[in-house]
Amino acid sequence: MKFVALGVLQGLTEFLPISSSGHLAVFEHYLRFHEPLFWIVFAHFGSLVALVLLIWRKIGILRRYAMKSLLLWVVIATIPAAVVGFVGLCFYDLFEKIAGSVKLISILWIINGIILILTKKLHRPYTSLSLKNTFVVGLAQALALLPGISRSGITISVALFLGIKEDDAVEFSILLSLPAILGANVVEFMKVKVMPHVVSLLSLFLASFVTSYLALMLLIIVTRRRKLHLFGIYTVALGVGLLLIDTIGLL
Repeated sequence: MKFVALGVLQGLTEFLPISSSGHLAVFEHYLRFHEPLFWIVFAHFGSLVALVLLIWRKIGILRRYAMKSLLLWVVIATIPAAVVGFVGLCFYDLFEKIAGSVKLISILWIINGIILILTKKLHRPYTSLSLKNTFVVGLAQALALLPGISRSGITISVALFLGIKEDDAVEFSILLSLPAILGANVVEFMKVKVMPHVVSLLSLFLASFVTSYLALMLLIIVTRRRKLHLFGIYTVALGVGLLLIDTIGLL
């Protein structure tokens, strides 16, 4: 059951704007849940398959823009996160320290929530996707390497602040997550040395796949209805609550 729970946690938090890395780090910290790397990799694999399926079936941005332009924008927007990720490998111990700090993650959750809440009252002229604004979205994505900052949350919010329409903002964010998740899977998979039991793997994969697909659909609906601030309230409350718990020392 713990692997099903890990799959559900991964699936729900990977695409909803609440930071999967933050939830997994806090989950491991308080529940002492330290599993081999392969489990985390395979949980991400379930999310990756759900992402590819949804892009293939549901993403209208593939019809609204030229494929060459979209590919160029995705490549350009991926560069900042790739550079920061490479630098992060050079300062691995520092990133590990950040991921292990509940207090810092809580502060980043609060910042994440404030950004999402600010999207509630946006009134701005709409603009189309372009090389310039997709690169800015890519810069924002690089911040999501910090646990507590949601990749989907920060990219969609910045896109909305730039004036990009809700449909384009959420769908480009989803499209942009493909190389990010694929790259992370490849890097982590190369480190795996032991193959676990196939039944456990299958239960983890299915839990992650189903919940990831549902989370993606919910993300699209929430963004279109301009309700991202609801997730912002959640992450602010979560961050404040964990800061209080950490200060008082309840856990």
